[in-house]
Amino acid sequence: MNVQAWNNFLKIISKYLWIIWGSFIILACDTTDNVEPRFNQVFIKYYGSDGDQYGADLKRTQDGGYILIGTTDPNKSLAEGSENASGDEDIVVIKTDSLGNQQWIRSYNSGPGIYDEGRSIVEIQGGYLIAGNAFKSATNVDIVVFQLSLDGLVLNGPLFFDEGARETCNSITVLSDGYIIAGSTTAAIPNPPNEPDEQDFYTVRLDFNLVEDPDWATNKISGRQGKDTGIKVFQRNTGSDTLVIFGFTDRPDGPQFTGNTLTSWQYIGTVNGADAYYGDLENQICADIAESVGGFLMIGTLVGNPNRMYYVRTNGLEPVVNQAIFTQFELEGRSIVRSRDGDNIVLGQIQYAGGNRDIFLGKTDFNGAEKWSRTFGDIGQDDGATVIENPDGSIVFTGTMNLSGQRKIILIKTNSNGELIL
Repeated sequence: MNVQAWNNFLKIISKYLWIIWGSFIILACDTTDNVEPRFNQVFIKYYGSDGDQYGADLKRTQDGGYILIGTTDPNKSLAEGSENASGDEDIVVIKTDSLGNQQWIRSYNSGPGIYDEGRSIVEIQGGYLIAGNAFKSATNVDIVVFQLSLDGLVLNGPLFFDEGARETCNSITVLSDGYIIAGSTTAAIPNPPNEPDEQDFYTVRLDFNLVEDPDWATNKISGRQGKDTGIKVFQRNTGSDTLVIFGFTDRPDGPQFTGNTLTSWQYIGTVNGADAYYGDLENQICADIAESVGGFLMIGTLVGNPNRMYYVRTNGLEPVVNQAIFTQFELEGRSIVRSRDGDNIVLGQIQYAGGNRDIFLGKTDFNGAEKWSRTFGDIGQDDGATVIENPDGSIVFTGTMNLSGQRKIILIKTNSNGELIL
């Protein structure tokens, strides 16, 4: 079934489901179990309360359920992480069972008048660690971390990480000896000296007690001249101190860029000071990275008119595949995972000529050759956030859907072919 046919099918299914439980979702403010039990192998779930909720990250938990993080905006004033938000926005975390039934939902705020944005979550011993951004003003943004119990109660935090400028978080990752946060800071260190620098990679390393590593302090701000954004950090081998920082920059190095005036974003991977760049002289924005056999997988957007989903596969740091994928559609890439069969599952959003946007789910082989694609959504702006694969090969993803004038965090489970059928 092609993308348009599948989209039409999904819309018919969505309308049918609305007849049964659509009004129950909105009027009851999205209660704990909003899909009939017969949809226990594949499902579409919505979570939140009055106002808007935006999905950001998803993990499968040790008990076989799911934990989601995002942002809740009761007054619907969210301005995409900007200082224009009202200050009422909070981080929201949702715990579900294996069928997507909500077990609990809690919100977290770092202080009065602060707009808090949920970005990343990991399961740790005895609970969860969440990371996000605390927008205090246009120029004062801090990374904020909370440690939660298994029931979502705050055990530690809010913990702020601030260089006196604008620090933002994109992910938190578990290391063999603690955790590391990847993001960016405007407290940039000029390289070379005495030249203006706009934004650098920002990485905060913590031990298991959430104490910042003092030896890492000299490495926490790094990057090239211009604007650098950190997306995720990987530990190359368990127990190894070789960390790989992925993100993007507008000042790549190398002879192929000499003489070019670039405003474009280029992928960058940094391993103990060694840089590698992926892309060309167009705009490639990195959104997510996954580990693979002998290297890494990267997904993002080739910015243009129209936008294209962009895929990179590396062998260590050398690019093996470096190309746009699903080029027949206008797409933005958001998340990638290597599937059990050695292929790639990708998530993003597809833009239509009329202005509507749907969540896009696709599968490619290891070299980026397309296998299938599906879309999920209805009228309005729907966005993909994070995709994972279950041990049985089923696919689960989160994001944001527009429902009757409100935006809700969604959790969708499909079969291994991305279909809402058994």
